[in-house]
Amino acid sequence: KVEIAKDLSEIQHDRPPRQRNNRRNNDNQNNSDENNDNGDNDVGPARKRKPRRKRKNFNNENSEERAPREKILSKTTLFVANLPFSFDDEQLAEVFAGDGFVSARVVRTKNNRSRGYGFVEFINEEEQLKAMELKQ
Repeated sequence: KVEIAKDLSEIQHDRPPRQRNNRRNNDNQNNSDENNDNGDNDVGPARKRKPRRKRKNFNNENSEERAPREKILSKTTLFVANLPFSFDDEQLAEVFAGDGFVSARVVRTKNNRSRGYGFVEFINEEEQLKAMELKQ
């Protein structure tokens, strides 16, 4: 059966209209249930909510200002960045091999992939500065 109408209100439906399940209907039903107090109450007591954790706010006006950390520069270790990912400890050691060289280490991920930087250690500050000037 096909109905043609200019307005949707003119269409006759074979089934009764659906009842909307919204808060207003539920509240009215709950109120009527309370008035008909017949002892059948399937709802248990309300649970007490846990208090929310307070977050630490470091930008709060009342919080104390942190003093900036003092940078401690090493006198014997050089930080080397922008290394190829294929570099290993031996190749980095070859680049800095010389009189004051002690050790070289490329930093790696858990999967043993290079992170692209490393550290080279020297005997003293003079050797470190000499190597830095030569490699720049």
